[in-house]
Amino acid sequence: LVAGLDLSWNLNKHSMLGNLSIFILSEWLAQKLYG
Repeated sequence: LVAGLDLSWNLNKHSMLGNLSIFILSEWLAQKLYG
């Protein structure tokens, strides 16, 4: 059970980081295109 919770926590962390990097990338692209 603990291992499963730990795994899902790690996956959530990774998806949060992924979403954040995608957000930063799109912001940077918008600056490049429209800035």
